[in-house]
Parts: sequence; structure tokens; C-alpha cells
Amino acid sequence: MPNSRIEQLVSKQQIHADIQRLAERLCERYSGKTLVVIGLLTGAYVFLTHLTEAMEDWNVRHPKKKRVRFEVGFLGASSYVPNQRGVGMKSSGEVVVSFDIRIPIRRRHVLVVDDVADTLRTLKKITEQLRARCPRTLEVACMVRKVGCAKVRLTVPCYVARRIPNEYVVGMGLDDNGRFRTLPYIGVVRRA
Repeated sequence: MPNSRIEQLVSKQQIHADIQRLAERLCERYSGKTLVVIGLLTGAYVFLTHLTEAMEDWNVRHPKKKRVRFEVGFLGASSYVPNQRGVGMKSSGEVVVSFDIRIPIRRRHVLVVDDVADTLRTLKKITEQLRARCPRTLEVACMVRKVGCAKVRLTVPCYVARRIPNEYVVGMGLDDNGRFRTLPYIGVVRRA
């Protein structure tokens, strides 16, 4: 990206430790249960992978506790569009669902996984649609939550691995128009 740089905000080690703590919390919550984990694409795939691996590690490290079993599915939804200058992304305010999950969720424990909680519009719309399918429980887990930029309130519990300032961030699944998604840390895009 011309005339911009990525400044590390959260190191690889820090975000992995945060994800590990969140996984342990979720495993304690869902011990002995089967959980349907729904990743919101495209950004959540990296976080979802690390989170479910950490949950499997918890199962191995705690053989005397009841296992957390889970099925993983994906749902395509976004409210982001490119900025007018073609650099960066912004929320359009309109959530578009591109494809739906194929796993039945009626009377099941459901965890929606997303990379970032910022305006909360996408998560609100998705959780409202999923709630209509009568899951036993419905909760959300996000890798990062941007402080001070929510436009709506969620009506379901939301677990957060790390709170960050309201900055335009990339890495660990977060992208800038498709770029920087695979960075192993979370960085802030600094425009020159």
C-alpha cells in the first residue's frame, strides 16, 4: 500500500495469550456440552482457527473435566465497503448476508465468532436472525472490540479477547481491502 505503514498494536504473543484465556473461559462455560461455532467470514477464519485449537488443547489438558465438543460452520456477512478513495474500508451501515450456515441450530448451544466488534451492526443482525431459529443458547466471541464506536447494542452475551482503541487495524484475519489479513499480529494502518 503506497504511503502507509503498519504499526504493531498487539503482538503475536499477546493476542495468542488473549485467545488462550478466552478459550479457557468458554470451555469452562460449555464443559460437557456440544457447541455450534459459527465463524463470520471472511475475517473471523484466523481467530476461529486459533480459538478452536485452544479449546481442543483445553480438552487435552483437562482430561478429568467433561469435554467441550463442537461443530464448526460459517456464515458470510458484512457491512464494509471500500472508502471513496479506494484505500481502507468503512461500514456502510447496511449488513449484507452472502450465505447462510448449513448446520441446524434449533435447541443447540451456538457461539458466533467474529474478528472485530466495532459498530456491532453485523453482529446484531446476525444474532437476531439466528435467535429466530430457537437455539438453546446464543452468544458471541470476538477477537477484538473497538472501544467507543458501537452504534447499536447486542442483546446476547459477548466475550472479547482484547479491547483496542478505535483505530483502523489489520492482521489476524482483519484486512484492508483484502490485504494484510495474514499478518501474525494486529497492527494499525498509518497513512502518510
